[in-house]
Amino acid sequence: MSRAEATREAIFDAALVCFAERGFHGTSIADIAQRAAIGQGTIYRHFESKEALGRALYLRTKHRSGEYLAALDVPGDPRGAFRALFLGSVAWARTNPQAASFLELHHHQVFLDDASVREGNLVHQVTEAWFEGAKAAGVVKALPTPVLMAVVFGIYVHLLRSWVQGELELEDAVAVAAEQCAWDAIAAR
Repeated sequence: MSRAEATREAIFDAALVCFAERGFHGTSIADIAQRAAIGQGTIYRHFESKEALGRALYLRTKHRSGEYLAALDVPGDPRGAFRALFLGSVAWARTNPQAASFLELHHHQVFLDDASVREGNLVHQVTEAWFEGAKAAGVVKALPTPVLMAVVFGIYVHLLRSWVQGELELEDAVAVAAEQCAWDAIAAR
């Protein structure tokens, strides 16, 4: 890794911690520079603004979470696939708590442009396609896909929020129980 790449990684790491802890608006370039142990000007040599840094960090983090999920051994049946992806998402969050907090618990509209939103939505397109296929197979309720996604993501995000805020230990048994609740909420009867 070149020195420039190492510096860019240090900026990403520092920004992730700061944004996860304080949010985008509560974080300044000075905060990120201090955490990365570099000068503010160094950040501006890599990113034209805090918004540009936020976009780049968002896409980097989305890609890393997507790569993790793509590497999972996902069964072909809808129920097994749902379980693997839900529990895989929880496992990724446990391994990357600040990244999960940044992606799932913060609003990104402030700094995302249309291209970033489109690229970031690739994971949602895969999820939507899964729900459409599961509805066609009759294994989930015949509700609009956004409703099904809201139910599942609502459970997932609240689970993460409770864990991040220290209200809940995110043990395997808790994750498995939450996944079962999410499945029960959307499964066709």
